Amino acid sequence: MEQGAKKPSELAPPPPRIRGPITPNPDLIGHLIGDKYVLLRLIGRGGMGAVYEARHEQTGKRCAVKLLVSPELSLNEGLVRRFYREARASSQIESEHIVQVFDSGSDAYTGFPYMVMEFLAGEDLEHTVRRVGPIEPSAAAAIALQAATGLARAHEAGIIHRDIKPGNLFLTTRDTGGMVVKILDFGIAKVKMEGYGKNNSNALGALTKTGSMLGTPLYMSPEQARGASKVDARSDVWSLGVVMYNLLSARLPFEDMTALGELLIAIVTSDIPPLQDRAPWVPPELAEIVHTAMSRDLAQRYQDGSQMRDALARIVPGTPTVTSEMLTPLSPDLRSSVASKVSMGVEHLRVSSTNTGTAVTAASEERRRRSNLLVPLVAAGAIALTAGGFLLWRRMHKDAPVPVGLTHDQTAVPVPSSSASSVESKTFPLEVGPEGVEVTVDGTRAQVQSGKIDLSGAPGTTRVVKLSLKNVTAEQTVAITLAGLLPARVDLPTAASSSRPPAGKGATANTKPPADQPPAKSDVPPAKKGPDKVERDLSEFK
Repeated sequence: MEQGAKKPSELAPPPPRIRGPITPNPDLIGHLIGDKYVLLRLIGRGGMGAVYEARHEQTGKRCAVKLLVSPELSLNEGLVRRFYREARASSQIESEHIVQVFDSGSDAYTGFPYMVMEFLAGEDLEHTVRRVGPIEPSAAAAIALQAATGLARAHEAGIIHRDIKPGNLFLTTRDTGGMVVKILDFGIAKVKMEGYGKNNSNALGALTKTGSMLGTPLYMSPEQARGASKVDARSDVWSLGVVMYNLLSARLPFEDMTALGELLIAIVTSDIPPLQDRAPWVPPELAEIVHTAMSRDLAQRYQDGSQMRDALARIVPGTPTVTSEMLTPLSPDLRSSVASKVSMGVEHLRVSSTNTGTAVTAASEERRRRSNLLVPLVAAGAIALTAGGFLLWRRMHKDAPVPVGLTHDQTAVPVPSSSASSVESKTFPLEVGPEGVEVTVDGTRAQVQSGKIDLSGAPGTTRVVKLSLKNVTAEQTVAITLAGLLPARVDLPTAASSSRPPAGKGATANTKPPADQPPAKSDVPPAKKGPDKVERDLSEFK
């Protein structure tokens, strides 16, 4: 036992129910968790818990212990199920590219749920890109190949991660040299129901809300952004494609968005900027893999991690080796080089009306054109969920995981057709204000009752809502998703509405500027300036 660690007999057990919040702090160092693991050092903390370096008291094995260190949260059945679900999902997969979880339980003294993982030394890819910038193509390909290999094993086990992003891909050093990619945080993974047994059929049910989303928005697939109730391995493939895009260019496809609603609409409706336009040095065969992974045509996308792994293996010679020497800024010669353009068709980059490669209809093109007007129109993005609304503001390059729900089924859902008849129409109330405002939807007068109108349409479609009161007018494009409307409220900025909550506290809308003034893109600070401003729901934990 290391110096300073307390023996079990020296620990005064806290009462079974601790009143008031507990913050991870050095006071927990030396505590014995689960009667087995001595906490040695705080590694990191989040809104829901903390990760400690620890040591098994009997064997001396070094490990990491993840704790829910809040009495309130440890009594939340849904969050505790999610916590243990992560432990189960990770332990089901045997791969050097998946972080190993070898124990879990509830501490008898504190009641805090815990899981015990292998101890990793290194950094996640989010920090790597922040430190280095764009990564040399051969290194990025090797990293992606290792990650795809881990995903392939997860998919073979029937597990969909659903939150693949640089922050969940960890680079650690092998004993034999070189670096290995470890996939972290299976906390929102979908697991085969049969794995839970007949008596645990509700293990996922309490965590799942049909028509809602969970994952980090910047790396979210169009299916997840729509709030689809059926998401499969191809969603992970999309997310890994976005990770590759980020590794190779230090950019993101939709990094200019500053509000959650605006971002989700862009993921669903906007064309993907070609990778080589932002990183012209990327070889065409690697760019093709990135865009195939991000194909909006589900039939053209790699169907699972194994297909993406095989595609990467064809261009990565031998063993996918990554060394620290490879993770350095690009040389001036490489940055100034221009590779030949990828020869693949542009259908991978554009919005597809179905998952079969059908050409985009005139109606969907019009919706896409209108959606592209969102940048000057949206000043605050709000999303209405089954449990209520929350608002996300944050910098694009320092995003935190922002879970916003959970789906249940494992089968993929096709991207909804532009034809409303092919998808069941949904109707949701849209709050409008102030009192007395007149509203039209796509040019048709709408009846306002109790400050609301009804918007109907197929998930994935949009409506142009125009508000008028006296001499003031405003237009807002509202998207219809399975989860609800984006945004869920539209206000006409007038003296009567000035008492509404400020940006960051509630939904807002924009007006068109006078003809003699330039259009204002947003009253939100630019993505690359100022501190993060994120309002998280309680299901976040990192």
